[in-house]
Amino acid sequence: MTGTAWKRTVIQERFTRVTKRGWRNELRSVTARMPVNGTGEVAGVADIRACVSVQRGTRRVPDGTERVCRTKSRKVACGTEEKCRRKDMGNGFMEEVCEDVTKYCRESYEDCQNETRYRREPVYADQCTYDTHEWKPLTRREASGTDDAPRWPELAVGAADRLRREETYTVRLRYEDDGAHEHVLEPEDERTFLVWKKGQGARLTVTNLGTVEKVVPR
Repeated sequence: MTGTAWKRTVIQERFTRVTKRGWRNELRSVTARMPVNGTGEVAGVADIRACVSVQRGTRRVPDGTERVCRTKSRKVACGTEEKCRRKDMGNGFMEEVCEDVTKYCRESYEDCQNETRYRREPVYADQCTYDTHEWKPLTRREASGTDDAPRWPELAVGAADRLRREETYTVRLRYEDDGAHEHVLEPEDERTFLVWKKGQGARLTVTNLGTVEKVVPR
């Protein structure tokens, strides 16, 4: 193992009043509730206003009839053919019995009928402006390092704020397989990252195509 790296980010988010637009039939007035220590918030819906009828979609409506033909196939008699079978005479001999039977063929035909014709027409609904709240990023702090223990950057927040945390970890491994190669491992959390120390050995499972399938620290 040739080295490790980490990066941690803390994002301060504030529950902020914003203006949005939505469909009137999906909106109902709800009292907003501010968060306490970053939790317990309710976005709320207030001051529904400035409603305008706009196209929301389309619908299919009947518009008369139309003649529709489809090609189908059916079995029809098309002459006869001779078929023979062997009949046991009961005395040790067999008799061949032949007869003419109807021969059938497949033929195509047009099946036509009147069907309802449809057209698309616009559907309108009221779209309105309203006030609500959502979390908005306010301040961002980052900390990073190599070959040392990860730490979180310090960031103080108020009662109406919350912290969102992001973290990435990298472990670089060098191995020989018909030449020198490097494999980058990305542990999913701090616990699996701290297993690795610079200079530590590892067992790698590598396919014939050169893909690293498994890495186990020693």
